[in-house]
Amino acid sequence: MNLLPLIVVIPLLMAIVFSYIYRSKYIRFLTLLMALVLLVLPLLGLYGPYFFGGHGVVYIEGMPFVSGILYTLNPLKETLIFTLMLIGALVLIISTREERLSGTFIALVLMGLASVSAVILTEDLFNLYVFYEIAA
Repeated sequence: MNLLPLIVVIPLLMAIVFSYIYRSKYIRFLTLLMALVLLVLPLLGLYGPYFFGGHGVVYIEGMPFVSGILYTLNPLKETLIFTLMLIGALVLIISTREERLSGTFIALVLMGLASVSAVILTEDLFNLYVFYEIAA
């Protein structure tokens, strides 16, 4: 079972959760837990293409076209995503030292990590544009 989409989905969902817990006594614990989860995420995917929606490849006049969303994982992309998640985890760990830790800050960091990892994984221009917009 390929869990490649979780590299993008888990940080996005947790960004929504952190945006709702603006000030809480559990925010430091959840931030440290999320930092550990970020380090495991790049190891979940299998190498090769992952098609969303089951559309696959469509051949038009002998040329292959991808209909739908396509993520591809290879060793270089896995190394880039692991490095990205390692830096993100370090940012989250260091941010727990702040006296007034805000869930909004953590949500923005997670949103940035999700969008940049999706930019690395995607193979189609539409999703590249969408995740660049989220990153901006």
